[in-house]
Amino acid sequence: MKFRLDEYLSEREQIDLPAVVTLIMTGKVLVDGRPETKPGRQISDRNEIILKERPREFPARSAAKLLGAIESFKAFALEKRIAGHICVDLGAAHGGFTRVLLDHGARRVYAVDVARGLLDHTIQRDERVTVLDRHNVKSIDASWFDPADLAEQPWFFSCDISFLSLGSVFEAVARFADQSDISFSGIFLLKPQFEASAQTEKGILRDEALRLQIREQMIARATELGYTVRAAADSTLAGRKGNVEICLLLEYGPLFKSS
Repeated sequence: MKFRLDEYLSEREQIDLPAVVTLIMTGKVLVDGRPETKPGRQISDRNEIILKERPREFPARSAAKLLGAIESFKAFALEKRIAGHICVDLGAAHGGFTRVLLDHGARRVYAVDVARGLLDHTIQRDERVTVLDRHNVKSIDASWFDPADLAEQPWFFSCDISFLSLGSVFEAVARFADQSDISFSGIFLLKPQFEASAQTEKGILRDEALRLQIREQMIARATELGYTVRAAADSTLAGRKGNVEICLLLEYGPLFKSS
């Protein structure tokens, strides 16, 4: 999948598009080790994108999304599902979600991201964090994890991934869980703008009926794959461009099927 450099960085770094364009045009962005000054450069997830000057707003803004979801789903006591458990943060980026998991007492957090070097250094230094850079969630496999952790049940997942259909994530994680006999619950962030990119205007999905349709389609897909969708709620924090994203609370595996 190809996408524009400026739009990719705006989403990944959660920076307004005009500011991203300025960073690119002033040589602050490296693509595969070389300065790139064209905002419209077409890239893919195979390119290594490095922002030489990164704003310090993160991981606070990203963390607010997960904190809001935990509050929205407080009836499910997610704090107890995180504290003392093995957690996996898919699309960790700068570590906003990872920080929240640590603050809620996670025993270990595997911070997974297809990019390299994004995770906040203070988070990287936490002995409970295992950094899995350059790991594509579509290839998630038991070899990524400590065998001792695979024996711990249940796990907790968080997921905040852009430029990829959440359905692909559901498929990959379910396959891994089946192969590894893992039961888990988790919060997965659905971004309708990436499920219907052709219907967006400058990256914004304005069609509310379509947004709700995508929500129902993704819930149906998760159910078809064997997930139990316990709850769904709009994110308390909109995307940088104003897109209204959706938090899904999911469960998967025999430990939850028998409960």
